[in-house]
Amino acid sequence: MIRLLFLFLFASLPASLAAQFDEPMRQHDAHVHGEASGHLALDDSVLRIELEIPAYNLIGFEHAPVNADQQALLDNTVEALEKLDWLSLDRRGQCEQSAVNVHTHGMEAEHHHDGDATVDHADHNDHDHDHDHDHDHDNHDHDHRPTDDHDHKHGSFHAVVELSCSQAQSLGWLAIDLFTDYPANQTMRLDVLTESLVKQVDLRPGRFRVDLTP
Repeated sequence: MIRLLFLFLFASLPASLAAQFDEPMRQHDAHVHGEASGHLALDDSVLRIELEIPAYNLIGFEHAPVNADQQALLDNTVEALEKLDWLSLDRRGQCEQSAVNVHTHGMEAEHHHDGDATVDHADHNDHDHDHDHDHDHDNHDHDHRPTDDHDHKHGSFHAVVELSCSQAQSLGWLAIDLFTDYPANQTMRLDVLTESLVKQVDLRPGRFRVDLTP
């Protein structure tokens, strides 16, 4: 229902505004370090927030972890995103967490966390990009650890949060602070859709509150 409502309103937008809403997707395709994007939709009593953040913004690298410290940093960041300490809500909306899903793209082992921090490590057989394993070592770096330059996948965090708001009509604002603890995350463009509001906001350090009033 949320996606159908968004598509209906998107189709009815003026061309200039529709082009602005298309910008986050183009930014994501370009994968610019420091920039993130997302969507926020409030449909009846369901609040859904979906975020796409380059891994570099949160952990400083975007390849498969190459040592225990990087693995711990990746796991701890996923857990921190799950806890939702970065999300503040107007109490008048009386919102309660329904579901949280955080996973990573483009890292060697994909992590799936669903609320209870259950982890599913998927085997990425396509992680090697155009490697010619014909034992011609003269054309290969003998250190095969993934690097930012070599990782064409550009790892990212994908988070989907759903909340149930019994007084959704009274929800006047929310705040998404994924900046204070992650200084490399510099800006986030957020598409906002409610029954009475369609807009796009740019969040940044010190300015991460989203006004939901018409």
